[in-house]
Amino acid sequence: MNNFIYGLLLVGIVIILVRLVLCKTIWEKLLSYNIMAILIVMLSMTYAVFTDNLLIMDIVISYAIIGFLLLVLLTTFIGAGGSK
Repeated sequence: MNNFIYGLLLVGIVIILVRLVLCKTIWEKLLSYNIMAILIVMLSMTYAVFTDNLLIMDIVISYAIIGFLLLVLLTTFIGAGGSK
């Protein structure tokens, strides 16, 4: 069961990575980045739950918070005009 869940999440990450490379606009790239970060958080948290490792859970939560803040920062920066 664990390998099936890991496999599904890894397939999702690969699909989103391909979408990240092939998309045209910066907004599509940001959306793909956000989805990929969420899938990585889900993969890591699934591993942490199955191994009952609290340290990994704390690291994953920190990664999720940093990923969200980075997305907000990049969206604000691009929305304001970027580095013209």
